[in-house]
Amino acid sequence: MNRRGITMALAATMAGGLAAGWGVVRHADSGTHTKGATSFALHTGDDKLDAFVGDLYGVISGPAGQERDWDKFDALFTDDAVMGQCVKRPDGSVGYVGMTPADYKERSGPWLVENGFFEIETGREAMRFGQMIHLWSTYEAKQSEDGEVFMRGINSIQIVDFGDDGYKIRSIFWNPETPDNPLPGADHADDHDGDHDH
Repeated sequence: MNRRGITMALAATMAGGLAAGWGVVRHADSGTHTKGATSFALHTGDDKLDAFVGDLYGVISGPAGQERDWDKFDALFTDDAVMGQCVKRPDGSVGYVGMTPADYKERSGPWLVENGFFEIETGREAMRFGQMIHLWSTYEAKQSEDGEVFMRGINSIQIVDFGDDGYKIRSIFWNPETPDNPLPGADHADDHDGDHDH
């Protein structure tokens, strides 16, 4: 299967359930000096952030033949937002493919509609300081809602909190799981083939 069209596996956030200990959210404790973190379930208890992350994953997900709502996609990002993917090539070398949200739409949009793509967040670690929010969002990807997981990985998402004006993504980049780089605690990386670079 040609996965070259999937340049962004936001599908942060990829295999039916993550290993124990990864599906947690961690928020820095409140106060002037923060030490340690508090663990929660997958959802943060912050309905606004949960809804925003849901929109991010939801806007690129859908069955084959369904156009994506690119206006909604654009509204999630700051005007100068950047995106990118860490890749491991067949020869073992590593690299990084950078892009803008506009590039992502051009490169991946047709593939998403032609083949169908669902990306689901399966774990999240969140850190916040002032208006900065960083999410370490684990994902799995399928080509249909009830299909088999063909890719997993982690999305690194940097968000700006504009208060009453809501959240915007400043940057997002992701790293798909490979057999020699399994998700933390994963014991079944071999269930997925090595073609996770695209």
